[in-house]
Amino acid sequence: MNGRSRVRWAVRRVCTEFVGLCRELKLLNGVIVAIDGSKFKAVNSRDKNFTRKSIKRRMKNLQGHIDRYMAVLDEADKREPECHNEYRYPAGERLTYKRSREEKGRKLLVYRTFKCPGCPLKAQCTTGKDRRIERWEH
Repeated sequence: MNGRSRVRWAVRRVCTEFVGLCRELKLLNGVIVAIDGSKFKAVNSRDKNFTRKSIKRRMKNLQGHIDRYMAVLDEADKREPECHNEYRYPAGERLTYKRSREEKGRKLLVYRTFKCPGCPLKAQCTTGKDRRIERWEH
């Protein structure tokens, strides 16, 4: 397989994965899918020209970044109690999951707290009587 064939194969594979993701997230409601066409231009400048050695060095560097990031997450998990279904707002209080609702076929999760009236940071956080966040389940 030559270089162009590999690129065509890779682009087709990405498009296939994208359509699969859209189906999984139930974003498709018809029979036709349109994906914006893209043009690729090969540039052979010194900054864009990679040898096997430079790619290995870059991959090692990226792995170091990933390892450091994962260590930070592990440390945060040790310090922070299990709270996957909560948000924190400026005063450090937690908005906890209250309920879910459906809007336009999407499930929305509602998080809320009622500790706002006496909070000194209320003006920075909300204009309502309480703080509320709604987010799509995905």
